[in-house]
Amino acid sequence: MNVEWIVSSSGLIVLVLLIRFLFKKKISPCLRYALWLLVAFRLLFPLSVSGTALSILNLLPRQDMTEEGVGNNTGQVIYEQGSEPSGVVAEFDITPEPLEDPIIERKAEAGNQNVKSTPSREGTGLWAKGGKADVGKALRFCHLLGAGICGGIFFAVHLDYVRKLRRSRRWMEPETLPVLSVIPVYRSKVIKTPCLFGLFFPAVYVREDVVKKKKIFQFVLCHENMHYRQHDHWWAMVRILCLCLHWFNPLVWVAATVSRRDGEMACDERTVWMLGDKARVDYGKALLELSMEKGSCLNGWRVSAKMSGGGRQMKERLWMIVNMPVRTIGRRIFVLALAMLLFIIAFTGKSRDREKEAAKTEEPVEDVRPDLGIEEENRTEKSAEIEFYREIVPVTMGEKEYELWCEGHETEYGFYGIDTHQSGRS
Repeated sequence: MNVEWIVSSSGLIVLVLLIRFLFKKKISPCLRYALWLLVAFRLLFPLSVSGTALSILNLLPRQDMTEEGVGNNTGQVIYEQGSEPSGVVAEFDITPEPLEDPIIERKAEAGNQNVKSTPSREGTGLWAKGGKADVGKALRFCHLLGAGICGGIFFAVHLDYVRKLRRSRRWMEPETLPVLSVIPVYRSKVIKTPCLFGLFFPAVYVREDVVKKKKIFQFVLCHENMHYRQHDHWWAMVRILCLCLHWFNPLVWVAATVSRRDGEMACDERTVWMLGDKARVDYGKALLELSMEKGSCLNGWRVSAKMSGGGRQMKERLWMIVNMPVRTIGRRIFVLALAMLLFIIAFTGKSRDREKEAAKTEEPVEDVRPDLGIEEENRTEKSAEIEFYREIVPVTMGEKEYELWCEGHETEYGFYGIDTHQSGRS
């Protein structure tokens, strides 16, 4: 899961909730419900446009460290001198060729007493090879596992509800309905509240006692048909997909709950507008009567839209019915401007200008090597001034004489890089 995707979607949810709270009495429910379309698109598609200064991703710290800079140190050699501090090491990449001369071999063996191999960092701690990659794979596996579990729960709940409805439903002929319905209507003893259920073949399901009350039945049919016109059965599926993808983010669960409430209030607004102002009181009474029966806690896992709701939600819906905000062109333009601003904040990437400024003002990286003291610094400066070293060592082997040429520069810690040249004389 991309961190920028999580940050941008979470920030967008917080902003939409804030707008909903601040302008609850000014913006109509339909316009509030439309803002959740941006959230759904952000949760489903991790896409970003070119960087802007208003992007929420600018709040993220710059990532200068890359995983490519972490490597293995196997095969390195540390040269130490007995008088040097134990923490002082020098690294070389030297592979000496085998020497055939016995004298040279004895000298090489004596010199190797101060040579130690570096303990390999591979496979231990944070230096383990592929450690970060393994953590990333584990996180991806946990994310996919959680998404699979959520999808499995939805699939099981949905199939169980479909099985129960098909066994108990009874189709109602259009002539028996108080108002015209564009989708089929069924009676069922299984459901607790009237609802629109189904994705590809949606239908209205009502209880037996609701059918006997003609006025309430009329409002139920109008309300559920309005859900169908708003395509809320498809939006229910979108909410479930978002929950499966972002099951670990509590803000997504809050957004799913609040967006369902806004969908119900948007449907109430359009239904009252269709029925007329005179039907507001009767419609509110019908909602109160239907709210006596609480729905199942699994309603959020079904592709459905129900008419009733909880006490707090019902109070908010009744207040909206009585004090419905007036739709004006100015308010629509205001909401459109808010939507454009939210798009810029959540759908754009980091600003390159800010990254350049941050790179300029960034403090230089401090030397993390241990403090070797003043003596070590003087020794380093002194070693840099030493000239080229050369020494010719005469060697006699049997009746033949040789010259051993040793030349090179003195290293920082008092060692010599040696190149050997043998020239024989008879």
